[in-house]
Amino acid sequence: MYLPTASSGEALPSRERSKSIDPLYAIPSAYLGWGLAFSGHGAEGVTEARRAVELDSASEAVRNIFAATLLAAGRMDEAREWAHRMTVLTTNPRSLGFYAVVLASTGARDEADSIVQRLIWLPRKTLGVHGSIASSYHDLVDQTRAVWTMRH
Repeated sequence: MYLPTASSGEALPSRERSKSIDPLYAIPSAYLGWGLAFSGHGAEGVTEARRAVELDSASEAVRNIFAATLLAAGRMDEAREWAHRMTVLTTNPRSLGFYAVVLASTGARDEADSIVQRLIWLPRKTLGVHGSIASSYHDLVDQTRAVWTMRH
């Protein structure tokens, strides 16, 4: 089975249709922005994703997608700055893990590792903590710690 991908640009029409159904719902705009940026339309994508943040700045999903859009558009400095701002605003382990990945992707490996260290000290039963730590270690290219985290 073949599924259209954001990188091929084939998924963009369906994302545009989703946005047209309810233009005030932020999630379709966020994903449309990410898809545009990922398929080589960085400026348009960032504009659309920023619009999504303006529609619903409280949504962690929208804020995370905006960071992914900045990365896809190659705006590393903006992505790093956004991740720094968001790590102060959230306690959600999944979002923190994602922002560690963003920081690592922009070259801020020490800062990414400090977020992972924060996650390690969370109670083990905290929802999402294992996956966040493991994915962060994976993107920090520390496969040994990623595997160990998933097993323990």
